Amino acid sequence: MLPHNFNSQEEILHKLREIAKVHDFSNFQTIAHIFYDVIKISYYALVRKIEGLKGRVVKVTLKRNEITRLVKLIDYHHVNDNLFPPDHELVQCFGPNYTEGDALKFFENYVEGPIEDRFGNKISISLDDGVKFMYKNKENGRHELKSEFYIPSRGKRLPWIRHTI
Repeated sequence: MLPHNFNSQEEILHKLREIAKVHDFSNFQTIAHIFYDVIKISYYALVRKIEGLKGRVVKVTLKRNEITRLVKLIDYHHVNDNLFPPDHELVQCFGPNYTEGDALKFFENYVEGPIEDRFGNKISISLDDGVKFMYKNKENGRHELKSEFYIPSRGKRLPWIRHTI
C-alpha cells in the first residue's frame, strides 16, 4: 500500500488531526506514544548516518526498509515493556545511608553461598571473587578492593543477584 503523497508537513499534521478524531483518548495516546518513539529513534538513525558521512554534504534520508525495521523495533519494545514492581527484599539496600560496610555485611549474609540457576546448574558465589564487582579503579579499570574505589550504586544492586540467577 503506497501512502498518499503530501505536499507539506502542515498537510500531514492536518490529516493526522482529522484521523485522530475517530479514536478515543486512550487509544490515540497509545498510538501517539508508539509513533513518537518511531520518530525519535528515526531522528537518531539519521544523525548516525550523517556522522558516517564525515562532513560530506549529501541529502540523507532513511530507506523504507530502514523505517520498517525501526517500527518493528519499537513495536517489540512496547509489547515487551513490562514494569517489575520490586518487593521489600529487592529494595532493602536502597537509600542514601547504605554504606560500604552494609553492602559487605549483606553480601556475606544473603548473596554468598551456593545457588542453582533456572536451568539447574549449581553456582557458588564466594566473598573473595563476588565482592570485586562493587569496586573499580577508574584509572586502570581494575577491580581493586579498596574503600576509595567502592561504587555505592553497585552495592545497592546486591539483592538482585540471587533474584536474577
